Amino acid sequence: MIGHNTRMRDWLSSAQAARIEDIGRGISRRSPPLDPELKRRRDEAEQRRQLRELIGADPY
Repeated sequence: MIGHNTRMRDWLSSAQAARIEDIGRGISRRSPPLDPELKRRRDEAEQRRQLRELIGADPY
């Protein structure tokens, strides 16, 4: 039973280290900022969708 517990502990620590490494790599590779025109169009579309939802005309 002791061997099982140490193997489980070792597996958990290596899995945690892998997750931390993946997260660290993801933070360093951020996506480039959005084009202002694209961001404006996306925000306007979201506002129109929310307005349709409030009015009750949203088919979704």
